[in-house]
Amino acid sequence: MFTARFGERDLRGWSATVDEMEAILGRLGFDGAGASGPAVSPAVADEDADRIRDARLDHPYDEWMPRLRAAADRPERAVLREALVALQDDMPAPGPRASEMFWVRDPDPGAELLAWLGERVARVNAVAPQVRQLAVFGSGAVPQEREGPAARAYDLEWVDPIRIVSTPDPEQWGEFDRSEPARRSLAGFCVTLHAATTPEELEAWIDRLVMGDMRLPVPLERVEGPAGPLYAVLTAHESSVRYIRTHP
Repeated sequence: MFTARFGERDLRGWSATVDEMEAILGRLGFDGAGASGPAVSPAVADEDADRIRDARLDHPYDEWMPRLRAAADRPERAVLREALVALQDDMPAPGPRASEMFWVRDPDPGAELLAWLGERVARVNAVAPQVRQLAVFGSGAVPQEREGPAARAYDLEWVDPIRIVSTPDPEQWGEFDRSEPARRSLAGFCVTLHAATTPEELEAWIDRLVMGDMRLPVPLERVEGPAGPLYAVLTAHESSVRYIRTHP
């Protein structure tokens, strides 16, 4: 297990060889001159699930929350806030039944809002469709000299949504293979963002977007592309990524 700090970013990872660790650190920008550490644990790296769990940034939990809060309050938050305020100004008002959309069977956020949202989603699908298999760029870029679990590392960083190119539902941006059509839909994000009319409400909305109600940020897999890193959404919070991705 290893840890490193680069500027405001903390990284924690797991590898069985020094080559794997150095490859991970280099690809994430943790060079020897700028990084504090890396500090390497003397513990033997094996396939023990607990050992791999210890390499995650959210372990232990009492250290996780201050780390997550600090990452969520980095300067990128101001850029996001400014973009959301502009989006609020551009967005048509939800329909009269929009406030009911989270508990009715057939949600109705309003025809004008749906048309506006549909245009934006269609535009992104036309110019930047999802990539079905991000691994085509080579997810095995970290050298691995053994059989067993792959070396891995975790850090908290703000990612340009344009670089997120794949989700668990890769057919179209804006389409979900889910039940409950109103639950965390793109229209639902529009309705709640439109209702965040005070600075305090907007800050709470941003927290829910970037950290989630369970204080778990969007899990992304980073893959080195020919023009820089690209990202795939792994599991939770897919809807929040799709919302930001379709509102550049």
